[in-house]
Amino acid sequence: MITDIVYEPYKQLVIKEYSEYPSPEGLVESLMAAPGVTARLLWANGVLFTPILFPPATEVLSKAFLEGKIYWSSVSFALMPDYSATVKTHRGPEVDVVDVTPNDVLREAAAWLKARSKRAKTHGSPSKPHRGSPETAR
Repeated sequence: MITDIVYEPYKQLVIKEYSEYPSPEGLVESLMAAPGVTARLLWANGVLFTPILFPPATEVLSKAFLEGKIYWSSVSFALMPDYSATVKTHRGPEVDVVDVTPNDVLREAAAWLKARSKRAKTHGSPSKPHRGSPETAR
């Protein structure tokens, strides 16, 4: 018996909102708002990020998922040129970082975020996160 194996990569990643933080530490601190929350961050192409996915729990999202679309409700990110297995903050929390460079979709998402980074384009580091929307993302 031969099993038919079909590789069908995702066709589209839809990001509804994105927020850029001034530093990896700022991103970690934003995630530590709730006590006891364990965060794991992703890294690729010089970008540290954490997406919030829409799970394919409804009929509409399930259909889109099967058609090759992934939906992220939001993604928060900060530029981090070099990979590090953890990010520490001044207040003490330490968060694990996973290098997702081998994953095509996540690597491309990181490149997309990097291209929209306000900090990559300017040398200043504003203290507030930059928020993107569909209007500013194109």
